[in-house]
Amino acid sequence: MGLKNFGINGMKLTFGDVNLNTKNLDFTDLNANVKTQKQAQKINANLANISTQNIDINAFGKQISKILSLNLKDAKFDGENLHLSSINLGKSDVISAKKSFAGFKQIALSDIKFEPKTLKLALKNAKIDSLFYDDFLSKNGAKNINDLAIFKQDKTKNTNEKQSKSDFVASVENIDFVNAKAKISQNFLGENLGHEIILKKAKISNFSSDFTKAFDLDLNVATSDGLDLNTKGKLALSPLIGDVNAKLNFSDLSKLNKILATALNAKISGGTSSLDAKIKMDKNIKASANFILKNFVLNDLNSTKLASINELKVKNINYDKNALQISDILADSPFVKLHIFADKSLNFTKIVKNSQSDKDEKKADDSKDDFSLILKNIFIIKGAIDFSDDSLVLPFLFNIKNLNSKIDKIAPNSYTQINSQGTIGSGGSASINVKSEIFDYKKSSELKLAFKDVELNELTPYTATFVGRKIDSGLLDVMLDYSLKQSKLNGKNEIRIDTIKLGEEVKAPQAMNLPLGLAISVLQDSNNIIKLNLPISGDVDNPEFSYGSIVAKAILQVFTDVVTSPFRLLGNMFGIENPDELSGIDFVAGRSRFLQSQQKKLEKFKSISESKNDMIFTITPSYDENADLLALKKFKFDKEVRFLSRTNKQDESEVIEEMAKKMLKNTPKDAYDELVKLQKVEQSELEELAKKRANNLLEAMINAGVPSKSIVILQEVKKVKANMDTYVAIPMGISNKK
Repeated sequence: MGLKNFGINGMKLTFGDVNLNTKNLDFTDLNANVKTQKQAQKINANLANISTQNIDINAFGKQISKILSLNLKDAKFDGENLHLSSINLGKSDVISAKKSFAGFKQIALSDIKFEPKTLKLALKNAKIDSLFYDDFLSKNGAKNINDLAIFKQDKTKNTNEKQSKSDFVASVENIDFVNAKAKISQNFLGENLGHEIILKKAKISNFSSDFTKAFDLDLNVATSDGLDLNTKGKLALSPLIGDVNAKLNFSDLSKLNKILATALNAKISGGTSSLDAKIKMDKNIKASANFILKNFVLNDLNSTKLASINELKVKNINYDKNALQISDILADSPFVKLHIFADKSLNFTKIVKNSQSDKDEKKADDSKDDFSLILKNIFIIKGAIDFSDDSLVLPFLFNIKNLNSKIDKIAPNSYTQINSQGTIGSGGSASINVKSEIFDYKKSSELKLAFKDVELNELTPYTATFVGRKIDSGLLDVMLDYSLKQSKLNGKNEIRIDTIKLGEEVKAPQAMNLPLGLAISVLQDSNNIIKLNLPISGDVDNPEFSYGSIVAKAILQVFTDVVTSPFRLLGNMFGIENPDELSGIDFVAGRSRFLQSQQKKLEKFKSISESKNDMIFTITPSYDENADLLALKKFKFDKEVRFLSRTNKQDESEVIEEMAKKMLKNTPKDAYDELVKLQKVEQSELEELAKKRANNLLEAMINAGVPSKSIVILQEVKKVKANMDTYVAIPMGISNKK
C-alpha cells in the first residue's frame, strides 16, 4: 500500500489538563506492507515526511508554548523498531502570563531510533540553535517559571499516590548548543540588577535520561559581569559523580560594581582574576585549584584608593569535606590606606552597608563545625600601608613601605610564625615577629616588634595633641616584647629616644600639663639618649591593665657605660646636628652590612674629612657574643632547613619536625628555638663577622667620599653590647695622622 500525499486538517491531542493543537498535519510518500511469517504478521512502513505548522500547547486553558513548525523526515518502521532520519522543530516560545520568556530558533535531531519493546530512544545528534531565556529572580524564585499555567495546578493533587517507575530511557550521542543567551534580572541583593549570560560553546556527549550514566561536558559561558567560564569533564547526575576541569576568568573586576554596590560604599576601579580548578565528585567533593588576582584597586566613593595589589598568586588550593588547605601564597605590592576621621571613626568601618544582626552573630558563634582552614607558606613583598589621622590637633600622615612578610602556617592547634620587615616614615626600619596559636591566641602568643631610626618630628601631631609641644628633631627606637599565656598578658616596651629637640608650643584642649622640658633634661644621658621601659600586665579578658612607673624605670636604666663622644666637639665646630650619633654605626645582629638608615652618617664623615685632612677615622671590628651568636646559629639552621626542604620536597615545618624527633629527647612546641641552640658557631666566625663589618663600613665610607687614607681599621676585635639585643654598633673613633 502506498500514498503519495495526504493530510489531516486540524488535530488536537489532550493529556490530562494539557492539550496540543495544530491546524494542518501533512504526510508525504507513505508505503506500508504486511508480511505473514510463521503465523505472525509483521508490518513494515516508510514515510518520507511529516510536517505541521503553528502548534499551540495549552495548560489549564492558558497558552504555555507555541512552535512555528515541526518536520520529521524518512520515518521507517521495520516491524520492531522505528527509525527517523531527522526531526526539526522551528522557532519555539515558552509563554508565561501571555509573554514569551524562553525558547529557541531551531532544534535539529538526527539519526533517531526508538525500540517500543524496550522503551529505548536513541539519538545520534541534537543541535539547539539560539536558545534563549529571560526571567526575573526574587527571593520567591523565578517569576516567569512560577507563573507558568502548568505550575498553577493544585499542588496537593495526587501527592499521596505512588509514582510508578518508568522503563523509558532516552540517550543522545552528541548535543550542541549554538548562540544560547539568557537575560536575568534580580532584586534579591537589595536592588534591581540585570545580567546577561552567553553560552559561547556547549557540547554534551553520551547523555542519557538514566542519570546514573556519565556523560562528557565541554562548556564555555560568558556573562555581562566579565565572567568567562570554561568547563570540561565527565559527569553522572544521580548520584553526582564526576571529574571536571574548570577555568574561571574575570577580565574586568570593575564590572562587579553593580553587585558590590549593594553591600559596600566602595568601587573596584580595576583588576583581573583567574581560577583554574580540578573537581572530583564521588561520595565527597574534592577540589584542587590555583588562583591569580592582578592589578586590583578598590576605591571609596570619592575615588580615594583604599586598597590595591599588583598580583596575588595562590599556587595550591585543596578542598575536601574536612578541610580547605591553601598554600604557597604570594602577595606582590599590597597596599592599604587606613584613615581615622575627626570623629575618630575608621574609614573601613564606613564602607560596609550591611552587617549581621546580633541574632545571626550569636547563631554563628553557637554553631559547631569540624571543618578546618589551613594556610601555608604565605609571602608578602613590597607591601605598603598609609596611615592618617584627622582626630589630632595637627593632621597626621605616616606610611610603612617595602613591607616584606613570611607566614609559615595558620592551622588549628598549631603555632604560627610571622616575620615581617619594612621601612616606616621617611627612613626608619621596622621588624615584627609573631608566634601564636592563631585560633586560640589567648592560650599562647608572643609578639616582638622593633622600630629603628624613626624621625620624631614625623610624630609631632601626636605630641602636639597630648603634650602640647611639637618635636623638631630626634630619633626613636622601640622594642615591644609581649607574652600571652592562658589569657594573662605580660610584656615590656623598651623605648630609646636619641637627641630629642622640642619645638614650639601648640594649643591643644586634650594636652596634659606635664613639665616635658624638665623630664627630657632628667632622662637624657650624656649622649642625649632617653631609655624607658614600660611594663604591661593584665588579663586580656579584662581590658584594665596595670602600668609600672615609666619615669622611675627610665632613670634607673639610663646608659651608664657611655663615654663622651669625641665627635661632639667636631659637631659644634662644623655645625653638624646630632654629632654624638657618629660614635657608632649600627648593624643588625648576625649581619655584615650596616642598616641603610645609617647611610646619612657617612655623609657627615665626608663633611668632616673635607675640612680635617690630618684626621683619621678609626673603625673597631666588633661583635656581641650573645646576639650575634644566636643570629649566626639561626642563619646556619635556616640554611640547612631550606636545603633539606628542597632536597626532600617537604615543607620547612615538616623538616623541622623530623629534625626535632632525631635530635631532641622530647619535641617541645618551640622545637625551632631548641634546634637553633644546637648549632655550632666557632669563636673565629664571630671575629670574622666583626672584621667583615669593619671592611664593609670602610668601603661604604670611601664610596661616600671619605678619602681612603683617612680611614684605619684597628687590629683588635672588640666585644660590645647590642642595643635591644638586636642592633650591634661598630665603635668609631678619631686619631691624628702620624
